[in-house]
Amino acid sequence: MKRKKITIYALMILVFIISIACQATTFGKSPTATVDLNATVNAAVAATENAETMIKTTVDSAVLATITAMPPHPSPTPVNSDDLSEEDLADEVNNAVTEANNASQQSSNYTDQATSDNTLTYQEAYEMAYYYGLSQAEIEEALYLAELYLSLYYELAEDTVELLTIVVEDLEQLASTTSEALNSVENIIQVLEDGQIIDTELIKSLSDYNDLIGNQIIDLDIKSNEWIDTLKGSFELRASEFINLEANQIAGDRIGALNIARDYINSINSSLSDGILSREELFSIAQLGANASASINQFGGPQLNNISGNINNLTGQLARGQLPQAKSSVGELSNLIPRR
Repeated sequence: MKRKKITIYALMILVFIISIACQATTFGKSPTATVDLNATVNAAVAATENAETMIKTTVDSAVLATITAMPPHPSPTPVNSDDLSEEDLADEVNNAVTEANNASQQSSNYTDQATSDNTLTYQEAYEMAYYYGLSQAEIEEALYLAELYLSLYYELAEDTVELLTIVVEDLEQLASTTSEALNSVENIIQVLEDGQIIDTELIKSLSDYNDLIGNQIIDLDIKSNEWIDTLKGSFELRASEFINLEANQIAGDRIGALNIARDYINSINSSLSDGILSREELFSIAQLGANASASINQFGGPQLNNISGNINNLTGQLARGQLPQAKSSVGELSNLIPRR
């Protein structure tokens, strides 16, 4: 449409110039003045071609400026894990994996569309580079969150971390393939900037990367869903395991019962001081909780009837990875235990 408008404008200019030339021949002061119509026509055509070139350059520059103005975020967004339970952080990981898959699918779809005619324009190559860059950013975000989860819950969630480790490996493979595809696109951009013809092998390589990315997306989606479903099914099993531990030491009196309860609280505070709870630490805490609960039930009297329930609730929170809630609950329990 723009090209048609430019041509119409050029023809209008040409008619105007010829009209002026004719008038100059008829009414000019010099009767011997003549006009070279061929030169006039050639000049008008050249002006049209120059105008089209300038407009094309302007359009291409505008497109590239738009793409450049919307770069993918360069680094993962920091997450304050102190405010998140294990399940909350796991959901963040799973959502990030989904976003990485969606971005990768988007880049794959655009690549299919752009290369369907076995060639690429300068604009298409730049847009393709943008989509691959966005995919890289989303994959890095997912990797960051997965590695954060593993650093905090590797020892506590030992039954499911192997599945997440597989997800991390799949993310790394997708990142590698995406990086290689982006390198191919950058090579194509360089070829176009040099004014050369794109080798069909370069375009074929993009199709090959696209096929590989498609398979990796499917595999990653399956593995991620398997991990999150298994993890969420493990929370209640883990809580039941530690809440139902049998007492192996019961105090001989009320003071002894209160002392075991304080040991239970101190053990929790010590274990959570570094923000990480291991399975070994949880077992020690749960055993003290079982001993404190049994001792208080025997010697606490009516005033301490609710403490046993609070202990079980707190142990359950720890076992489920609900560390922010547990930090609040341990303070409440501490206030319920009298000095004597």
